[in-house]
This record gives sequence, C-alpha cells and structure tokens, in this order.
Amino acid sequence: MKAEKTNEERKMKKLLKILALLLVVGLMLGLAGCPPTGTDNGGDYGKYFASSFRNNGAGRTEIINPTGHDMLLFDGELLAEPFIIGGVRAGQRANLNFEDKSNYQVGSFVIVRAVKVSQFSANGEQAIPDHSAMVTYGANRNFTVTLMSTTDGNFGYRVHNNSRDYALELRENSPEGRVVAFLTRGEYGRVINTPNNDARNLYPVWVAFNNQTQNIVTFTPTGVFSNQLFQPDPVGPGMVELAFPAGNQPIVFDNIILPFANLTLVNNAGWGVQLRTANQPMIGQGGINVLAGGRRADYEFISDEVPRNLNVYVNNAVEVPVRFEDETDMPTFTNGHAYTIVLTQLTPAPSEDPNDWTAVVTTNGLMNTADLLSSP
Repeated sequence: MKAEKTNEERKMKKLLKILALLLVVGLMLGLAGCPPTGTDNGGDYGKYFASSFRNNGAGRTEIINPTGHDMLLFDGELLAEPFIIGGVRAGQRANLNFEDKSNYQVGSFVIVRAVKVSQFSANGEQAIPDHSAMVTYGANRNFTVTLMSTTDGNFGYRVHNNSRDYALELRENSPEGRVVAFLTRGEYGRVINTPNNDARNLYPVWVAFNNQTQNIVTFTPTGVFSNQLFQPDPVGPGMVELAFPAGNQPIVFDNIILPFANLTLVNNAGWGVQLRTANQPMIGQGGINVLAGGRRADYEFISDEVPRNLNVYVNNAVEVPVRFEDETDMPTFTNGHAYTIVLTQLTPAPSEDPNDWTAVVTTNGLMNTADLLSSP
C-alpha cells in the first residue's frame, strides 16, 4: 500500500508541474500581445493607438508625448469616443492622418485635444484635456505638436482669454518659449496645474489661421506689461488669476501676406458693364461677369507693381479707361491695398464717345485683413 501511494504522489507532482508550465507560457504569450502603456491603462482603447487606425501611420502630423501618460487625441470640442482620431503612448511619438477631410487638398486647421486615458475612462465627456493645439493640415504639409500635462501637480493658476476674436498660446519665459497652455477665443477660467510654486513669466501669443495662405499666423504684443510675472498657489478657489490681454492692448496681425489687391467697381450708369484687363473680362466675387447698373462688385487683382491696362466696357460697346483722378497714365496697383473704381456717365443721353465717360479709381488704403483670419 505504501508503494502505491508513492506512485500516486509522483503522478500528481508531474501533473502540477505541467499545469504550472502551461500557465507560465500562457501568461508570457498574453503579455507579448499587449502594447506598452503608461500610467493610465484605463478602459479598452488600444485600437486608437494602432498606426492602422485611420491609417495614421501614413499621416503627416506628428504628435510627441514626453509625459508619463497615455493620451487619447480628439478632434474638436466634444470629448466623445466617435471624435477620437488617435492616441499616443507615454514617452512616444505617433502620427495623425487628415486625408479624410473634404478640404485636405486646399488645407485648413483643427483643434486637437489630448486627454489622459484614465481621465476619459473615468469621466467621459466631462474629462479635462491636458493639452490643446491648433493643427494645420493639407497635401504635402507637415506639422508637429509636443504635448504637455496641465492637470498634474498640487499648485496652479487660473487663466482667462479676454479676446473674443483670437485663440491664445501662453509661452514660458519668452515669446519663443515652451507652450504651457492653449486657450480658444473667449475661454475663461482655464486651470493650469504645476508641480511646484516656482515663479513664472508668461508671454501671450495670439494665434489665427490665414484663409488665404492656409497657414497659421501669430501676433506677439510688445511692451513691458505684455507678459505677466506670478507665482502659482496651492490648487483651490483662491488661486492666482491671469487675464490676457492686459488692459486695452490691441491685437493686430501685421505679418499677414495678401498676394492681391481688392478692386471695388461701382456702376453709376444704367447699363451692364464689364471690368477688363488687357481686354480679358475679370470675374468678380460671387461669379460676377457683367455688373448691372446701380450695383457694385469686388474683384481680386494680382498686381506685379507695373502699370496695367484696365478698362470698363459699357454695354459691350464703349471702352472707358480706368485712371486715377487727373492722371492720364495707366494705373499701378499694390497688393494688400483696396481701391474703388467709379463709372460715371457725363452726358444726359447715352454716348458712344469714351470721353463722355469716366472710370476714376481712388485708393482706400490697406485692406482689412481681419476678415481673412479664422480662429477657434
């Protein structure tokens, strides 16, 4: 009986060893199939980190994540799963692909918001973004964004963007320094957490999108009171608050490139007219080819700073030369400026003589570039 019991014990030990070995192998295979994660492994969002998701691996927008958190990336304001456009692991880089945008060939911009996986898993649409950025896209265009965490730390400050027209980047120590926060226009009460209460100096940089060139343009105010020096407080209701711009400082984008002049034609005659250059009809905004009597239309005119043979054709019969007042030479236009051309009939009855008509051009100064800018 004693020998039989020993054999049973030996069989049982072998079986336990085999089971243990199978368990170890299964665990190793399971771990091998899991992607690396940071400290925010909450929820089942692994597919958004794959380069195959939205074909992000082929995208031209690079997202760098130096933080210790896995981040989900959202397109726009709403933090909901249908608006997730990708993800980037802690300490890694990832790409985003915007080829599915209808205006991809022309180019435009989106606001990309980075949210910790743990934040979104716990709070859903009420999650707090760690980083936001204005990102341009378009055919053959590259863009890079470096994320940072603004929800970590026991100290902080509250920021207000008082501009209702333009988004705001806050940069540390200089206008070229590290971006510590991005606020959309009119965003109020944004809390920025910091790991310590060291003194900081923030510089505002206003951000907009030039619809003409499809590029981001910026404006950095100058003056000793443009930036703000402060020290963060413990997180809570009494935190220091900063508002930009300080006082009544104007926000003026003076680096906008306008590769055309704007001509406004005012037809004071009772006949249909065409504006022509070198005898070629110009097409006005809205597809205007023939401008009816009593109306006006705007034309974009690319100038090369040389005199141009510009004429107004009345009823396809009378050619009236466009001239500056009291001048006989052909006019020269400057890109970025606005001009008005007024067609006037000098005789009571219609006349086929061009001398009985005038098409006088006047200068209105620089164009209003604010209409060419968009800002989130």
